Amino acid sequence: QGNPFGGQELARPLLLREQSTPQRTADMISLMELFGHIERDVVESVFAECGHRFEPALQALMEMSNAMDASTAQQQAQQQGEGTAGSSGQEEEQLGGADRPCLWELLHESVRELILSHLSARDLARVAWASKDFAWRVRNGRVNARSLIIPAGISLAGILGMVAGHPNARAVSLVRWGAAELREGEFGTLLAAVSQGARSSRRLVRVEAISLRGWTHATDGNVLQLLEAMTHLRELDLSDCCAVTDAALGPLSRYAREAPPDAAAQQLASAAPAQ
Repeated sequence: QGNPFGGQELARPLLLREQSTPQRTADMISLMELFGHIERDVVESVFAECGHRFEPALQALMEMSNAMDASTAQQQAQQQGEGTAGSSGQEEEQLGGADRPCLWELLHESVRELILSHLSARDLARVAWASKDFAWRVRNGRVNARSLIIPAGISLAGILGMVAGHPNARAVSLVRWGAAELREGEFGTLLAAVSQGARSSRRLVRVEAISLRGWTHATDGNVLQLLEAMTHLRELDLSDCCAVTDAALGPLSRYAREAPPDAAAQQLASAAPAQ
């Protein structure tokens, strides 16, 4: 086994162990999204040790992540010979900001959401640990997410719940599943989980974009499976899919011509008077 913080990569994705309740499964998915740089076995272990409670697990993983960051920063400072200057600079910054008022609460709600939307998952984990307000916003930010990246290795139920739990995500990326070749039937099962999640009653918009970028093992047959499983696609990213040939262009072209119209167009057609 490699370093628990992102050392040796596994040969193929591993399925996330099922949690006893849907809420625990959703919490585990959230932790994996926030701490993608930590191996999922470590995240699962911390989650279990915290009694499967989200907030304590979030705090424990943040402390672990901060310790990693502090160790890395110390090593970099020693290598650059700037340890002393960096310490004095931090002390001056802390002294200068001690009496500063907290301006976050003065910002408009839309401005707060815009700021958080530009942060990476790792930075979101940091701010989530800083206050309950941040933790609540990060945990519920999935409601406003417009795109979704499916982590490699989570269970089929986790994939379904993740797609269904992001009601406004119109784009789904499967990039992280392309590192290893899936066995026969596994790609179809993966698509079935995404498709079922996209049909959930909790969804507010359709899944209209799928990314398989970097899937070097993807074939023309996989493209056909995708077109059969997802019925409302408008975008399909096949960048660096070296095994996909021109034979897939025909089905893609027919799919574009035969794609069902938008709901708005259907309403207009039904409301139009008969000629």
